[in-house]
Amino acid sequence: MAIQAIQLQQFRHFSDHTIAFEPGCNYIVGHNGCGKTSVLEALYYSAYGKSFRTSHNKHLIQREQEWLQVGVRVSQDGEAFVIKTQYSPAQPSRIQLNHEPSSVQACAKLLPIIFMDTSSHRDFSASPKMRRAFINWC
Repeated sequence: MAIQAIQLQQFRHFSDHTIAFEPGCNYIVGHNGCGKTSVLEALYYSAYGKSFRTSHNKHLIQREQEWLQVGVRVSQDGEAFVIKTQYSPAQPSRIQLNHEPSSVQACAKLLPIIFMDTSSHRDFSASPKMRRAFINWC
C-alpha cells in the first residue's frame, strides 16, 4: 500500500490543500502549528471515520465552515483507489471508495494506520503475550 496524495478541504486550518507523496519514505516537517499533525489526523480520519484528537468530528471543520472533505489516493498491488470522506453536522458522514458508497471497514483495509500515543510504550514493555497481541492486532 502506498499513499499517493491527500486532499484536505475545510479540514482544520486547511481550506483546500493537496499534498503529494513520493514512493518510499516521506517526511512531514514544518514549524509548530503549521498542520503536520492535522495531515496525520486526516489520514487517520480517512481510515477510521474519526479523529484521534477529538471525539467530535464537528471540531475538525475549519472555522466558519459547514462541512469538510478528505480525499486520499492510494495504490495497492498496482491498483489505484480513491477514498473520499465527507462530514457535515447536518447529515451523516459519507464515505466513498472509487466514487461509490463504502464503509469504514473497507477504507481501513486500504489505509492500515496505527495511532501510537504516549501510553503506547506500555504495550511494548508489557509481557511477551501482550506484545504479540498488539502486533497481531496491527
